[in-house]
Amino acid sequence: GEWITDYNEHHPHRGLGMRSPRKFIRAQIQPAPCPV
Repeated sequence: GEWITDYNEHHPHRGLGMRSPRKFIRAQIQPAPCPV
């Protein structure tokens, strides 16, 4: 239910740098800026 959504979408986790699992994953898959 709802607690799983809250846990994965909003709840910060110490092991993930106080980010939710969703935010942590998004940060991992975003391309790094390319220096020009």
